[in-house]
Parts: sequence; C-alpha cells; structure tokens
Amino acid sequence: MNFLQKERRTLEEFLPTLDSQLQAKSLLDLEDKESPAIQIFRQLGGPGLLIPKEYGGSGVTPLQLAHIQRAIGSRSPSLALAANMHHCTVVAFLDSIADESVGEFIRAIAENNLYLASGFAEGKTGTSILSPSMKCQRVADGLVVNGSKKPCSLSASMEF
Repeated sequence: MNFLQKERRTLEEFLPTLDSQLQAKSLLDLEDKESPAIQIFRQLGGPGLLIPKEYGGSGVTPLQLAHIQRAIGSRSPSLALAANMHHCTVVAFLDSIADESVGEFIRAIAENNLYLASGFAEGKTGTSILSPSMKCQRVADGLVVNGSKKPCSLSASMEF
C-alpha cells in the first residue's frame, strides 16, 4: 500500500523515529490530556522544522512541511494541530528575521526546541484570523507589545 508513503519518508528524513514512536502508542493515549506526543516531537527537534538552517533549524520547504504534517496527522491529529499552530506562529516571525532580536529568538526556538502558541490572531466573528490582534513596536530599550490574546487551549504545552 502506498498511502502516505511519501509523507512518511519525509517525516523520517527530518524527524527520525517520530512515526514509529507515535505508531507504538494507542490513538487514545496520543489524544489524551497527558499525551506524550508533544514531548516526543520536541525531543526530536520538531519546533525547528521551518526555521532556516543558518538559524539552527531544519529549513524544510512548505511542501516538505505539508508531507510531515499529513504523516503526523494520520497518527496523532492533536499533535498535527499543535505543531501547525506553532509553525504558523514561526512563519509570522520569519518575515522579520533580519531584525537582530527576532533572529536571536528564532535561533533560541530551534536550539531549545521551544513551542510557540498561536499568539498573533484572535478568532473573532467578522475578522480574519490572519490579521494580528497584537502589535509590536521597537523602542530604545527593547520591544513593546500591545493588544490582547486569549490563551489557546494548548498554552500549558507551549513555552510562548
């Protein structure tokens, strides 16, 4: 059977053993509140998938990430969702990677396998989830973040 064969190969290339570790667990365990899936993903370097290699990440392409996400989703839908939330937030930062502080933050994510929760859009009726509800402005001694963001359901599993 060839179903998801390409996706599993891509997953194995970037996160060796993740597929077999997820397959060894029951779906109920992987979807439980105490699921080991996020920790396994973290230990294998999953948070750095989209981060460019020069910043310590894996530098996967969008197509490779789509393959990885499909393979993960077939084993643990909640892990795929959590990882996707993280990846979307990382992408928002990548647009500003030339900023030294953002570059340092991106590098720290990859080097320390840090998770980011969805912190930039709020699902509200009549608004785009792609439009940030928070604004960040550089000031003399750092950054000022203004706006509001409700904690996401995975906030206990994420560092930021």
